[in-house]
Amino acid sequence: MIHSRGAQGSTAEVVWTQILQGIGGGIAAITSQVGAQASVPHVDVAMVTAVVKLLFREVGGAVGNAISGAIWTNQTVPDRLAVHLPTLNETERAQIFSSISLIRDTYPEAYSDVMKSLLITATCISILPLVLSLAMPGWHLGDTQNAVDHVDLAEDANGVGDFDDGGSVLLGGGGVSYLA
Repeated sequence: MIHSRGAQGSTAEVVWTQILQGIGGGIAAITSQVGAQASVPHVDVAMVTAVVKLLFREVGGAVGNAISGAIWTNQTVPDRLAVHLPTLNETERAQIFSSISLIRDTYPEAYSDVMKSLLITATCISILPLVLSLAMPGWHLGDTQNAVDHVDLAEDANGVGDFDDGGSVLLGGGGVSYLA
């Protein structure tokens, strides 16, 4: 991935890395969501789903964007442009810096250097979720709704599920009724 994201990467390399990232992202998203949903009582599934989606995906993506933005803007690109274009003055380099496509297409060496820094950082950070995934419990769901309620799916499919206080919920054509 590090090689193919540089300015010299071919279209096939970029497409292949996108496919691999999509597969990995899909596997990570589903396994984290199912693991979180299986580890809480049924009444908390909506909350834990929102937390997983909001906290891990959205906030994590925002943090990742902030890190990459900091690497891109805080002297990495300007420094690389200064190294690869020593004959240009600061104003000319600032004009080039304002356009990512101009940097990528016209000054590929500077672009490749910065992308290498970004991808090495991303690869190092991605080790953390991989290590944390090894600490996830191996929930066996079988025919139960989740790993903590022990409600059989066959029982739940018949319309009756147990509550902690001994009551039951009846799902019928007229809506939901709680039976104490």
